[in-house]
Amino acid sequence: MAIEVKSDNSVEVTGLGERFVWSNPINASALKYWEMTGYTQDEVLRVAAELNDEWMFALVKYMGDGTIDFSVSKKTWERQEGHYPTIMQFCSVISQHAKMRSFTGISMVWLEDGMWDWLQPIARRIPIFAFGRNVTDRHTLLIPDPAYIGGAAYVYEREQYKTITEEIPWHKRLPTVYWRGAATGVGIEGPSWVDTARGRIVQKANDLNNPRMLDAKLTKIKHIPAEQQQKFRDLGFVADEVPFEDFLHYRFMLDADGYSCAWMSFFLKLISGSVVLKIDSPLEQWYHRELVPWKHYIPLARDLSDLEHVYTWLITHDDQARQIAIEGDRAARKISLEHSLAQVIGDFEAISKCFKPS
Repeated sequence: MAIEVKSDNSVEVTGLGERFVWSNPINASALKYWEMTGYTQDEVLRVAAELNDEWMFALVKYMGDGTIDFSVSKKTWERQEGHYPTIMQFCSVISQHAKMRSFTGISMVWLEDGMWDWLQPIARRIPIFAFGRNVTDRHTLLIPDPAYIGGAAYVYEREQYKTITEEIPWHKRLPTVYWRGAATGVGIEGPSWVDTARGRIVQKANDLNNPRMLDAKLTKIKHIPAEQQQKFRDLGFVADEVPFEDFLHYRFMLDADGYSCAWMSFFLKLISGSVVLKIDSPLEQWYHRELVPWKHYIPLARDLSDLEHVYTWLITHDDQARQIAIEGDRAARKISLEHSLAQVIGDFEAISKCFKPS
């Protein structure tokens, strides 16, 4: 495989039997901003010192010889979370690429699930690479999430689901909107749970009381307060966790944010052979703008007020619904590891030109 970054920040990749050009408009505004403002190592270190105790992140220092110095924040180290082993390996691969091998500079990689909206002022001070961001954020740079990277772009699932789709074709799948997921989301651990995407799903299922239309339950709830766990059980919101293969028995699947975007879940649903109903979200990932509503997935209002209407359309327009499932699968399978690596290398190389020695 050969990767070449073009002057317009598109990336040409040849090899593995294919040739393609990747243009990354999702980070275009951020790249333009940093091109105009630049940044210094001193400012990166100042920001890191301010955030060290409270947030999970890594500092990646490029040594100019194809190697990196990788360090994590105090919070990351104390909690041993933040996906840092996967990201450390990923950054090491990037640093050895011809475009980056001689680069000396420093970058921050955000190891929380996403760059939270209220931290956007920080993202205007230094370049920050993150797994998710608010759609209004014009400064944070998006990179693939650790589940995608660590799973080699879900290479195993891509092949497995092809086989399962043949074994459980569209006409054998139940015409039900199906969802199972952990009780996650900002506000889920308290009285605001009903205002979260996943809280709304199970409340909607309870209100409809029509499991043929909407079958939705919470699974992992042990992290929330015991009193709230019991309340969810009493309301009938909780079910046992199921393997993802069980989802493939249903034609329609919901996608809902947790604390950030539903990383692996959304991608696997796109390649499942079923239609994805994506609840409107203020968050986005690196590939989301490659997807077109009503072509690759069906959008739902954040309050789920249109669910019944959408469900009626699905069961009365079976051919169109099946075509959306096919197009969603086709679009997601084009987002290969080679494409994504090319994108990240192009963005890192562009940001490296914005670095100003202190």
